[in-house]
Amino acid sequence: METLTLTLAAGEENKLSEYMFEFTSGTTPTTLTLPESVKWIGDNTIEASKTYQVSIVNNIAVLGGA
Repeated sequence: METLTLTLAAGEENKLSEYMFEFTSGTTPTTLTLPESVKWIGDNTIEASKTYQVSIVNNIAVLGGA
């Protein structure tokens, strides 16, 4: 997957907003675009030829790849 752009639903007050997804980066690292409101915990560097899982809870994201 060369590019992946996600738009998240508007959050509701007093409700948890949770998203989880997985993608595989090809020979060229995937360009992942999320709303500016999403903040990353740790490194969010995407490398070629790896599979990644992303978890976003209340606009805080974590990326893991193998």
